[in-house]
Amino acid sequence: MVHETRPELHHPPAPHHENAAWKGFVEGGVASMVAGVATHPLDLLKVRMQLMGEGSAKAAAGAAGATGAPGGALRVAAEVVKESGVKGLFTGVTATMMRQILYSATRMGIYDILKHKMEEQPHMAPGGLPMYKKIGAGLVSGAIGAAVGNPADMAMVRMQADGRLPLEQRRNYKGAVDAILRIQREEGATALWRGCGPTVYRAMAVTAGQLATYDQAKESLVAGGT
Repeated sequence: MVHETRPELHHPPAPHHENAAWKGFVEGGVASMVAGVATHPLDLLKVRMQLMGEGSAKAAAGAAGATGAPGGALRVAAEVVKESGVKGLFTGVTATMMRQILYSATRMGIYDILKHKMEEQPHMAPGGLPMYKKIGAGLVSGAIGAAVGNPADMAMVRMQADGRLPLEQRRNYKGAVDAILRIQREEGATALWRGCGPTVYRAMAVTAGQLATYDQAKESLVAGGT
């Protein structure tokens, strides 16, 4: 009797988390950048309204629109469009894009890496990563992301607020890179991290609450068959 020899089937090795580590950075950065650009006009109006009543007489005169009364934001938006056109609502958008790439991509990418590293520990019990470890990963990744993105955050706020200054005091930054370079040159490199402490604390709370809660809720829904 002749026995046929079957060729051995070679299955490709299962992908490791490290091979896809970059996806967290790219996906988080792109998604956050799109969201940041879409909501930039609202963020600009928020900054302008918060600064009303400070600085010039013009700002003080416009303070009545910053009380939060209905139509306040629309009034400010109309002023911006009247002075700079519709493009004025996107003043500082390059800094917003840079901030999202640096801050959001970093925190989401590092969160994924930390979470997967903890999941791969040999003593990890079945049932997924405990909530407190997800929160820990969120705190760490949020802090790092905020520190990395602080220069772009400062550039964004400076560019958004520039329109509230008198003409002779406006900085007229050409873009995010120009703003960062000029701040570094005129005020020193440490000025780029001014206000970094509160920014880091806020990012830690936001990332731990946002990403850890999302992961936990998703696991619970999947486990429940929803």
